[in-house]
Amino acid sequence: MIASGIKKEEYREDKMYWKNRLVKEGYWHSQTCKDFDIVRFKNGYSKDAPTIDIECLGIRSAEVFEMNKAWYDEYDKGKVFIITLGNILTLQTPKDK
Repeated sequence: MIASGIKKEEYREDKMYWKNRLVKEGYWHSQTCKDFDIVRFKNGYSKDAPTIDIECLGIRSAEVFEMNKAWYDEYDKGKVFIITLGNILTLQTPKDK
């Protein structure tokens, strides 16, 4: 859905793992997120796994009820990080063998 341009948000649970990566240092209480230009998604761990680079329009801390339930319904309470996606910049698929 991301590669086709339908899904415009990605979600990450508000856990220490993602806070360390997404929240600006010194802004733990306000949850002010870092600025990123690009989000890279990789489908798998192999070195030739498909990847997609997408413009990052912003990241914010939000309550679960602000999520688009059509795209993700695993969380039922608490906070999440919402990553707003823009245009697809590159789409790389494994080379044909």
